[in-house]
Parts: sequence; structure tokens; C-alpha cells
Amino acid sequence: KPVYRVNIVEAEELTDSERKANGFGSSGTK
Repeated sequence: KPVYRVNIVEAEELTDSERKANGFGSSGTK
């Protein structure tokens, strides 16, 4: 399975589109 080396802090700074691309579309926090 794919492993995303993206910290929660980094994911917070991503846009919604980037989050979806990284697999944080529905599980990403605001």
C-alpha cells in the first residue's frame, strides 16, 4: 500500500485539490 510521507501540519497547508491528490480528500482535517 502507498505510504504518504506528509505530516498533518503539511497537509493542513495543502489546498483541497492537493489534499485529494495525496489521499487526504475525505480524511483530511481543516
